[in-house]
Amino acid sequence: SLHGEVGFANWFLFAAPIACCTLLIALAVLHFGVLRGVRLSLDEQSLRAQLQGLGPTSRDEVVAAGALALQVFLWVSRPYLLEPVFGPGFGDSATACGAAVLLFVVPSSERPGESVLTWSVAQQHLPWGILLLLGAGFAIAAGCEASGLTTALGGSLAEALSGLTDLPLVITIVAAVSLLTQLTSNTATANTLLPLLNAVAKAKLTNPLLLLLPTTIACSFAFVLPAATAPNSVIFATERLDIADFVVNGGITAGLSIAICSPLVYLMADTVFDVRAPYPRWACDDPESCAWVAVAGEVDGSSVEEQACAVVSDESCRLRNGTLVDLAATLAETAEPP
Repeated sequence: SLHGEVGFANWFLFAAPIACCTLLIALAVLHFGVLRGVRLSLDEQSLRAQLQGLGPTSRDEVVAAGALALQVFLWVSRPYLLEPVFGPGFGDSATACGAAVLLFVVPSSERPGESVLTWSVAQQHLPWGILLLLGAGFAIAAGCEASGLTTALGGSLAEALSGLTDLPLVITIVAAVSLLTQLTSNTATANTLLPLLNAVAKAKLTNPLLLLLPTTIACSFAFVLPAATAPNSVIFATERLDIADFVVNGGITAGLSIAICSPLVYLMADTVFDVRAPYPRWACDDPESCAWVAVAGEVDGSSVEEQACAVVSDESCRLRNGTLVDLAATLAETAEPP
């Protein structure tokens, strides 16, 4: 859990420049690799006829658009409007569910006696397979964490990555995750790797967002194979492209995205989330692996009065600089600061 550290608004600020960078790369690859020399002739009269064939905007369409606009507005303004009234428990998921419920409540103008959205329509068009895929990924991740596998692998991976500074670490993560997500579903990749890298961050006492944000972005660099992500499968199902088209153009797009966007990911993560800050207190949430101790010092260039300490045994823990301290003598107050 990120304890509200990542919401819709700050995620948008972080991800929008990266999305624009990836979009420009994809456009350049498609222009020089696929569309060069292609000429499209668009008939204005045909386009106008199709537009007129849609008819005037109905009240139901206005309601659906209004619900979506309200949802986005509440996502952006949640920390300022909703949380002061309802508390931090009213998150982005509650906002999304509220917008969906609204469509089931508002009556339809085109179908008297029914709501704008009916359960039969939702049941028919809702992508249940994606929900099952997400749920299975969460179940696998929870099982790995409960069995201790995540912690064990995280400790081993932390030792392997211990010699890397922040920027090379981000580039390494983006490259490795991007290569992996070409072969597996990006949803499964994220559900498997995010808990693992969170354990790595706890073992290294590194700000977890420094590892989790690049991993999440790299899971979207799935351009090479149809099975990597649902949009690829949809396009491949049209039978207008073959595997070679995906591998060549997708491989170039993925390679350029890793090379160009990785430094941008690090820059935006540090600008929006301050990922170079010391290991945060909200992340030290498991007393069996992390303790928050009253030990002053300098951590990652910042002077602190208290800091996280990785639990080594019942009596001792390890600070970020490798110093072993006595837990009983240094354990800070467990209550959150005001």
